[in-house]
Amino acid sequence: AALTQFGGYQSIFGVLGREARYVFTKNFAELDELSRELPRSPHLLTFLEMYAFDLTQHWHLDNHAVMTKSLIQTDEFFGRLRQGCRESGVRLILLVDHGQEPVTGTIPLMQSLEAAGVSRREYTFFVELSSARIWFHTTRAREAILPKLEGLQDSSIFDWKQMHEFGVCFDDDQFGEYYVFADAGKVFFPHDFFNPIGNAFLGITEKHQRQRFHDPVHRGNHGYLPHFPSEQGWMIPVDQQLTPTTNTGQIVDVAPTLLSLLGKEIPEHMRGSRLFTL
Repeated sequence: AALTQFGGYQSIFGVLGREARYVFTKNFAELDELSRELPRSPHLLTFLEMYAFDLTQHWHLDNHAVMTKSLIQTDEFFGRLRQGCRESGVRLILLVDHGQEPVTGTIPLMQSLEAAGVSRREYTFFVELSSARIWFHTTRAREAILPKLEGLQDSSIFDWKQMHEFGVCFDDDQFGEYYVFADAGKVFFPHDFFNPIGNAFLGITEKHQRQRFHDPVHRGNHGYLPHFPSEQGWMIPVDQQLTPTTNTGQIVDVAPTLLSLLGKEIPEHMRGSRLFTL
């Protein structure tokens, strides 16, 4: 139910209702069964999010042996899935929303905020792995902190209006007055997702994240600025009946493209374009 709408607008799952199914896995061991089960799904649309490879890259991108094994497992899975879809007459589309970049260094964003010498009551921030959002509550905080942020190495800063250039078109600054993004190959550390207790728990319970015990900094990462190749994705339909309408697209084009291929009406609020036609 959480996937059916965002901000009051229907997603593709909201439009299709019970005709659509969302499947999530972060375990390579589940792929063999999924390759047999998914092509036989009775749903009009089955959307599989295969997170195992992404998670492995975050913590093992610098480990050639681990990455080779995970690449082989992923490749073999899609080979089996493709064969199953062919035999069942099901159209298969591969959607990759980004790549990964080896992490070569960290950016001390939190230390820069503290170095400004402004009370925490005068601003609010939220720092993720490769992005951060800042809200200023006083003019003093804005004047003291902005130069610190603009002086950070390996990062870019935009206000909420400039974010419209990247398709993030908020009407105001409630989701962030300023946005800071790390360059490809860099991450913010520490960040609000890092906690020693949580780090230990994930290292124990998630075999893909055992490297947390040796070093809590990610080995690979993706960001949000589209001018870095590792932050670009692609969409591949395994179907010669489909013809691309353009050479490039955006993430907002995915839902209207899939709905058009399913013969469904595209809601007016879906402003993307159709990337493929029959």
